[in-house]
Amino acid sequence: MRFHLPILLAGLTLGLGGACGSVSGINDGGGGSGGGTAGHGGATGGQGGNGGVGGTGGVSCGDLATQYTDALPAAQSCDVNASGECQQLVSFSIEPCFVNCMTYVNDPSTLNSIKARWEQAGCNSVVGTVCGIACLQPANNMCVVGDGGGGVCSSNSGGGGGSGGHGGAAGGHSGSSGAAGGGVAGAGGSVGSGGAGVVTGCEIGAPLAGAAYDIEKSRFAFGSTPTQDDANGFVRWVGVDGVVAIEQSGGELGILNGGAPEASLPDWSDDPTALATHVTAYFATIGVSACQVGGAQVDGGSGGRTIALARSVDGINVAESLAYARLDNQDQSTSEGFYWPTVPADVVTSARAFHAKLADPTELVAYKAKLPADAQGDGLVNLHHTSSSSTSPFAAAATYDVEPPPSDLGLGSTLSFDADGNSVSASW
Repeated sequence: MRFHLPILLAGLTLGLGGACGSVSGINDGGGGSGGGTAGHGGATGGQGGNGGVGGTGGVSCGDLATQYTDALPAAQSCDVNASGECQQLVSFSIEPCFVNCMTYVNDPSTLNSIKARWEQAGCNSVVGTVCGIACLQPANNMCVVGDGGGGVCSSNSGGGGGSGGHGGAAGGHSGSSGAAGGGVAGAGGSVGSGGAGVVTGCEIGAPLAGAAYDIEKSRFAFGSTPTQDDANGFVRWVGVDGVVAIEQSGGELGILNGGAPEASLPDWSDDPTALATHVTAYFATIGVSACQVGGAQVDGGSGGRTIALARSVDGINVAESLAYARLDNQDQSTSEGFYWPTVPADVVTSARAFHAKLADPTELVAYKAKLPADAQGDGLVNLHHTSSSSTSPFAAAATYDVEPPPSDLGLGSTLSFDADGNSVSASW
């Protein structure tokens, strides 16, 4: 991956601490625009979300979201030998962007109690939020044998979710260890791919829909109302605490100034799964389709976790696309990067055909017979597109990528081949 914004912007943040601006944020997710709208669960709002991501009784919105996720498996527990099981519909996540994505459970009492506290704390506010997520309702409800041998409710309306998932309205609700949220990270950071429940942006025969970074929906911790101050070919939005820069390609990077107070704030949630779901919902407001989120990588630890989304379509990785963010307990982003371009329909169609062909063991053997000796290892069909920092016209292609065997000098560069087995040397 060749996303060079961190290098290009390293010098651009110097001296920004004296940038001018008022104290109201544009849309930091924690506070209201202009400082007058209520913060995310707070009492009066303002820049940075005065009042915190608060709930009642000292419980934060992040804590409540984690409690809901943790309580879902128990609510889905059922008796496969009994009748009348799994009759109650609930949201598989109480995040605003997923609240209308439903799944069946057996006993919703604990979930309903948590949801009531969530709503009482004002955590369900969707002011200024455009989620762009469509959810199909569960097709039916069944009590099936789960991975651990016990009964678990299955709604049978989507593809596999996180590990242990049983299919959900938006790519898989959680099972014994899966996570809500369209295949977002399950326990231990494992991920599942989006299911058939969400189709927006992934239709057969259509382009793979991209998304453009929208400063009006940004939750970056500017520390003040950002002002536009373009430089060195970047569109830059500068606040007293940091800067968002957008390349000509649309690639975006947000970084704080050294010493910015937001950098020391704790994560939005201590639970990596809840945090991954929340970051996914943030990028959904910018326009990322849930069906394109193939997984969530959790990086970091107690000092702050960054969630990086992997883009894919029907199990095919889109290698150069980028979406990552670290959200603090004021629901502000303290570090983020984004590049999610539209991929032409003909390229996506050829990638699907290439991937389907090599899924046949006989076809795979015949294909690998065309490749050189150093390309006989395991490979994958990936979608590639021009990186955000490239000055060349946008291009995209599907290739079969193989890591060459190690040598005395270590691993060499990835070997790439087209559908006919010809070597591809494009630098994305």
